[in-house]
Amino acid sequence: MHQDTILNQPDPDREPIIAPFGLNDAARELEQGTLPHLYLDEKDFNAKAFSPLVSIVVGRRGAGKTALAWRLTRPDHRGYDICVSIDEPAIFSNVATELTAAFQSKGSLNIVDEVAKVWELALWTSLMCHVTTCSDFDRFDGGTPIRRFLEDTGNATPSKASLIVSSVLESVAKIAKVDNLVTLLLQIDNILNSATFDDAKQALRTFLSSFKKSAVIVIDTMDVYEVRKPAMQTAIASMLQAVTRLSKGGLARKVEIKCFLPAELVPYLEDSTIANIGKTLEFAVYMHWRPRSLAPMLCRRLHHYLSENSPASLDVLQSIDWTTYDVVKTRMWNVFFSPCVTNTATGTPEDSLTYVMRHTQLQPRHLITIGNRIAQLAHEDRLFPHPTTQHVVTGVRRAETLLANEVLGSYRTVYPNCSTIISAVLNRQPNVFTGAYLDEIAYRSKSLWDPPHFPYDRSMLRQMLAELGIVGRVETQTDRYIKAQFEYNLEGRLVFDETDHLALHPMFYQRFQIRPTAPKPILPLGALPDDDD
Repeated sequence: MHQDTILNQPDPDREPIIAPFGLNDAARELEQGTLPHLYLDEKDFNAKAFSPLVSIVVGRRGAGKTALAWRLTRPDHRGYDICVSIDEPAIFSNVATELTAAFQSKGSLNIVDEVAKVWELALWTSLMCHVTTCSDFDRFDGGTPIRRFLEDTGNATPSKASLIVSSVLESVAKIAKVDNLVTLLLQIDNILNSATFDDAKQALRTFLSSFKKSAVIVIDTMDVYEVRKPAMQTAIASMLQAVTRLSKGGLARKVEIKCFLPAELVPYLEDSTIANIGKTLEFAVYMHWRPRSLAPMLCRRLHHYLSENSPASLDVLQSIDWTTYDVVKTRMWNVFFSPCVTNTATGTPEDSLTYVMRHTQLQPRHLITIGNRIAQLAHEDRLFPHPTTQHVVTGVRRAETLLANEVLGSYRTVYPNCSTIISAVLNRQPNVFTGAYLDEIAYRSKSLWDPPHFPYDRSMLRQMLAELGIVGRVETQTDRYIKAQFEYNLEGRLVFDETDHLALHPMFYQRFQIRPTAPKPILPLGALPDDDD
């Protein structure tokens, strides 16, 4: 038999891979149809995101933006009858930046304002095109102005909302490259101020009112941006300005707009292209997870898996109030997981759930990944669903490098070569040190930077380490932990200098071969239920 054929034969002695906590990707769970059974509603930012005042939802990669965006578009939730979903990454990575670059090449003084008008036109067009597909629209006598406007703008044929936005932006970008910019801007203004457009908007409002319809436009942006490029910054700033303008009375009554924005992007927009950041982010909701939401999320996923695959294992459970952290921890987590583990660095006992939490950046994706690693180890030893303390410790350790590399990878377009740079600085370093010591060892990375595009800068290194959530500032100590603040838990930047005491996040120990020299474990603030406030 051929060697490849032998290698591809099923191995009866190899345990199959199981994922009792689900997948760490909401898009894949949506494809498989499992997300509706797993979604957790009991989160404070959930209720806030549905407020009509909120148009911007900010979250880090892995925070669940895609899952919440899906929840917003559910027709059976919160009364939205019409849901327009714009989730095409190419709009932001290619089309929007090309459009902005075209405007920049013509020397426009108000690029953000002018591109925002194009976004406004594109969003209105997408909403109108989507409305024409509603079953009730055929019974609406006043739909002619909407159809006329769509025909005039070349969008008479209903299509996916993201394709409509892309089409509008591409068309304007092409014109901007070859025509007189003043003429182009006048054309856009003429459309936005035309009687045809006004009549179409009024017809849309009448339709929604007559048939008692409510609508939402959901913009699910991409996670990875070349944020240092001015064209990308301006493109996103322009979109946000359009979103803000439309959300403050610019759309029809009972029509809301929700834009999901990566938290990693916000500091750069604040520093550069948004003239009035307070106005744009006035009612922004930040998707900050806490243990009181993460523990039920994780345990409910395990409960769902066991109910489908091993219902007898749930017979020992008492009734569970999924909204109460202490009940979930006592009646679910502690039933299947050992309540305590021994910290391998200090030899001290530690609550097992806290141990898992503090090795994450409090993102659902991180908890799901760790949970599945622990479960797989227990499954291989024929002990699932009751992993031992060693399974917990080993599972966390094996997941650390994967999670650390994911964080590093998500910033590859923000900080070129960041993985190699940080490795050169932090490899084999202690887990607690001063800001002055960090400045001393920063030079190790000097040859790895990329001047003139990305020149060596110690202050930039500090910002990089803080922004990625690798280095935090020590705030206090308890009898058990050294508590440190990390940027991922804040709504702004974390700034530290040579006088501060710093701590490395436990999630990065394996990746950078860190030497835990501190007498107590590092506890990122927010990892305890008592840190929820």
